[in-house]
This record gives sequence, structure tokens and C-alpha cells, in this order.
Amino acid sequence: MVRPALRGFVGLAMARIRDKELFREEYDSFEAYCLQKWEHKRSYVSRIISAAQVFRYLLTNSQQRQPECETLENWRTCTARSRRSLRGRRPRRGKKSRPRMDAN
Repeated sequence: MVRPALRGFVGLAMARIRDKELFREEYDSFEAYCLQKWEHKRSYVSRIISAAQVFRYLLTNSQQRQPECETLENWRTCTARSRRSLRGRRPRRGKKSRPRMDAN
């Protein structure tokens, strides 16, 4: 399984390998490359590629800045900060509705 923060980088790299047929020296097909080299079916690799392409499209066509945890350099810092902020906190529970006591 590929870490979520790395999927974009891996997906774009796999797309480049597929599109430029860089697997041809050692493998007959992209499907064989995926199975033998990475032990993933082509369908899984295609989903990673598609997700990376969508992410890149949204990133380049969006007015919002890139989420802090999505860059490889910031991934460790961001996840460590998230873990620290959650320490000692109890999970939030929804308010229970109490039966209403109407005064007569």
C-alpha cells in the first residue's frame, strides 16, 4: 500500500513510466511491469495514476493553497503535530437528547 502523502508523487511517476514506455527494456507490457516489479494489478496502479492526475489538476486550477500535509517535505512535521495535538483528548460525543418535561 502506498502512503497517502506519497500517492501523488508515485502516481505521476507511474504515469510517466507508462506513457513513455520506460518499462519496455525489462517487461513486455505495463501490466507485467506492475505485477512483477510492484506486485500490484494494473487496475490499482491506474487508480493511483488517476488520483494523482486529479490532485494535480485541482492543485493547479484552484485558488486555494496546497494543504500542508500533501507535500513530501511537510508530511512528517504535519503528522507529528497532529499526533501531539490529539494526545490526552477524549473523543467527542454527540449530545444526547433528554426527554422534555413539560410543566402542566
